[in-house]
This record gives sequence, C-alpha cells and structure tokens, in this order.
Amino acid sequence: NQVMPRTLAIMGKLDEAEAAYKELIAKEPSVPEVYQNLGYIYSQKKDWPKAEEAYKKAMELRPNYPDAAAALARVYADSGQGDKAMELMSKAAGDNPNDARAQFNMGIFQLNAGKSEEAIAAFNKALTADPALADEDLPSGVTGEELARRAEAAASNPVRRTA
Repeated sequence: NQVMPRTLAIMGKLDEAEAAYKELIAKEPSVPEVYQNLGYIYSQKKDWPKAEEAYKKAMELRPNYPDAAAALARVYADSGQGDKAMELMSKAAGDNPNDARAQFNMGIFQLNAGKSEEAIAAFNKALTADPALADEDLPSGVTGEELARRAEAAASNPVRRTA
C-alpha cells in the first residue's frame, strides 16, 4: 500500500518515505509507480543520480511511461542538463504521438523553455489525441493556445504548480 509513503512525503518526512518505498520494492520489485515515487523522494532531496536511477527503473519496467519520462526530464533540467531533458521529452513525445499525456508533458517543457509556439503545437496534439484532456474547468473546444496561457498562469502561482 503506497498511501503511507505518500503521506510521509507530503509531511516532508523524506527519509521515512524513502525507507517505506524501499520496503515496498523489496516486497514487490516490479511495480513502476513505486520507483517513480522513490524518484520523486530523491528529487526532493536533490539527489539527482538516485532520482535518475529510480525513474529509469520505472521506465524499464513500463516502456513508454510518459509520467516517468517527464519526471526524469525534470531531474535533468533541475540538475543543469536542459538539453538532455528536452531530448528525452522530444523522444517521449515522438515515440508516443497519440498519447495525450506525452504530448501535454512536452507542451509543459516547451513552455518552460520559453518556446510558446512549440508548446501550443504540443498542447494541440494532446487535445487531438484526447479531447477530454480539457478538464472540467475548461470550456469545450479549448485550444492549445488557451492551455498554454493557463499553464503559464499556473506556473506563476507557486501554490498550484504541479507540472
């Protein structure tokens, strides 16, 4: 059960959360989400090599795992390897052209890199792949430009920042 380690992480008890995730891995070593969550813990600790290792293991267990790819790309970006981050995101989006999540994650990375036109194109691909991606507070027919605008607004609000 991953509720306890997540709760520990939310409470800022990163060492305890790390130990709990390692315990889960010892019992069931083939669950990619556990490695992804462990990668998150290492990212919070700024232990980039361990975070990279955990995210890569998640992607090994589940190839074409867009959330793990985006998390690994964030590790690269946060550790000063922006080119490597964008390369990984481009590969993930290219390998998964019909995966709305992969395209959306690419849009976020493009937006963060200051590439608005590329971000809009990625968001439009995401919406084409899954029109339901526009969550309930967005009107139907939302465009990639609207998603880019809202993502920029969310990024400037530290309380809601999730991407």
